[in-house]
Amino acid sequence: MVPRCVSCCATLALLAAVFVPIAPWVVQRLFWYAHQAPSGQALHMPAYPPDIHDNVVRGIPANSFITDRRMDFLENNFTHRPGDVWVITYQKVGTTWTQYIVSLLQGNPRETSAVDLFARCPWPEVDIGVLASSPSVLQQSAISATGQRCFKSHWPRKGFFANLPDESKVIYVLRDAESVAVSYWGHMFNLFGSYWLKDGDMTWDQYFEKWFHGDLQMGGYMEHVASWWEARDKANVLILRYEDMRADTATAVRRIANFIGVQADHARLADILDATSKDNMRKWNEGWIDSFLITMGIMRGEHVRRDGEGKKASCTDSQRARLVEKYDKLLKSLGMPYEFLFSN
Repeated sequence: MVPRCVSCCATLALLAAVFVPIAPWVVQRLFWYAHQAPSGQALHMPAYPPDIHDNVVRGIPANSFITDRRMDFLENNFTHRPGDVWVITYQKVGTTWTQYIVSLLQGNPRETSAVDLFARCPWPEVDIGVLASSPSVLQQSAISATGQRCFKSHWPRKGFFANLPDESKVIYVLRDAESVAVSYWGHMFNLFGSYWLKDGDMTWDQYFEKWFHGDLQMGGYMEHVASWWEARDKANVLILRYEDMRADTATAVRRIANFIGVQADHARLADILDATSKDNMRKWNEGWIDSFLITMGIMRGEHVRRDGEGKKASCTDSQRARLVEKYDKLLKSLGMPYEFLFSN
């Protein structure tokens, strides 16, 4: 009996010695393949290197897990409900934070991970992978304690999103342009499982050209902002600035509460401010989901980061001048104040 136990232990030790070192390699590739587009999906042909294997959906570069098939469903079969709340942003503009504020205002409990939050406030364009919901589940999973539904999106105001009914509420958040560029840059290297970028694969200057020209997911930032800014006077659209939200979060929460038609008394406001603070949201990083993703190399840093954390970069004077030129061309004539996109 003892020799057999020793033999079993030795076998397990050998298997562990073999598997543990290659586990990240295996998990990274499984994650990658689980998020690749189905056969027949059009792929984005990048104008600027490198190729990060995006799809092209309705003429827009999109993550590999967003498909024309899902957009067909949204455009033709999605059932809107009065009071639906859509948190819409370009990438890296405080989306998760704003989702969490809305979710708590809708009466949902505190969350322990971003994955749990995404189950309550899903991303409807996602067709495959760990964040995907089937069409039937999608329509039910977002129902909150108030009866409202919460959704997130990074889509510009085109197609399905240009035709949201007046009974739906849209909260659109924008941010200082250079801050978005730098945060997106860090995000691409942090989320290795989606972008497969290692240090040296893309310089800041290469990245800036892709980002500036809309050769990345969701297209150009200022074009995205312009599409939603044009709807700013609609009664069902609320536009917020990330910098204003950080400077006076209490006022931002009150504005959101009033906009979606829920009450936020002093005690409830205090609880929401505490739950959505950076310190408390950073505790999500300590959960098993984020820990596993970091251990396996899917993420190379924390999902909820401190201000200033992440890959360091900044625009050159020439790049900033080009951003101002694009603002003058796209947004100045629409009445957007300069300081809305150039606050730093």
